[in-house]
Amino acid sequence: MTTPPGQEQQDLVVPLDLLRRSFDVLLRHVRELAGDEVRLPVDSFWSLFPPQLYDVERPAASQSLGSLDDCLHQLERIAADHPDDLVPYGMVWLADVLRAVGHFAHRDPEAD
Repeated sequence: MTTPPGQEQQDLVVPLDLLRRSFDVLLRHVRELAGDEVRLPVDSFWSLFPPQLYDVERPAASQSLGSLDDCLHQLERIAADHPDDLVPYGMVWLADVLRAVGHFAHRDPEAD
């Protein structure tokens, strides 16, 4: 959403408990649909980085390729080691994988 001219941008406040509760509900639902694993028929995806990602006033000038396999590998490292220096950006890796799970968890594997 863009801020109308003459109005100050208000920060969006994200309650982390809301994220946790929503994630728990959604993960249970996906597990009911797909079981303990979701097969992703893709690896590469388009990725934008800040500030382009959040500048909706202009078309993105450039994009890069991301890899779900790379994201998953980073998440495995975080889950095993809990490295403090990786945790904040780990949310981006997690978001990339969750987006793909959301797109493909409901798909019939026979339809691909």
